Amino acid sequence: EVFWVYGITEERLLYVSPAYEDIWGQPAQGLLERPLGWIDAVHPDDWARAHAAHLAKLESGRFDEEYRIIRSDGAVRWIRDRGFPIHDAAGYVYRIAGLAEDITARKLAEDQLRRQQVELAQTSQLSLAVEMASNLAHNINQPLAAIVAYGQACLGLLRRDRIDPRELTSVLDEVVKQGLRAGDIIRDLRDLVRKHPAASTVLDLNTLIHAVARYAEL
Repeated sequence: EVFWVYGITEERLLYVSPAYEDIWGQPAQGLLERPLGWIDAVHPDDWARAHAAHLAKLESGRFDEEYRIIRSDGAVRWIRDRGFPIHDAAGYVYRIAGLAEDITARKLAEDQLRRQQVELAQTSQLSLAVEMASNLAHNINQPLAAIVAYGQACLGLLRRDRIDPRELTSVLDEVVKQGLRAGDIIRDLRDLVRKHPAASTVLDLNTLIHAVARYAEL
């Protein structure tokens, strides 16, 4: 951590600890001569926010920002910089004391955790997709197997010398029934994966339970 003290009346940095040289990679003496030298190293994407917070701290005496710096060797460091007002006997803020902490390790750990969470979510989605595909294959395979079986039965009946039309009709009815069953499974799956706009509606719980039970029995 870098300990620093800024003088409101003097309008300059009064003290900065030697840790500044380790974190910023710049001589501390140079910062005393150029009080805004620290902000020159701030990452371009964070510079405007850090500069605005610096100007605001001159009014309130408070400062709490996270920003990146780019050292002279090209290394990027994450900094959490906090400033606290020091009041004189009359209650006016005449000093700001602060701590600038190198939080690069914490930020890297947070980024790694986020990446792992994304990878885990993707793995979970893939696992769910595989499970759904397996269930779909199983559910569709049943009516297809039944259609094949009934179709073979029809062929067996047709190869006879004498055929009872009622016998053939009952078998064909089963073929149609299983075909419709397969169609229902595909239609339910298509409704499940189709994107719908978010909306709130009143549902009949009994109807919903019966629909789920019917699908589970397929």
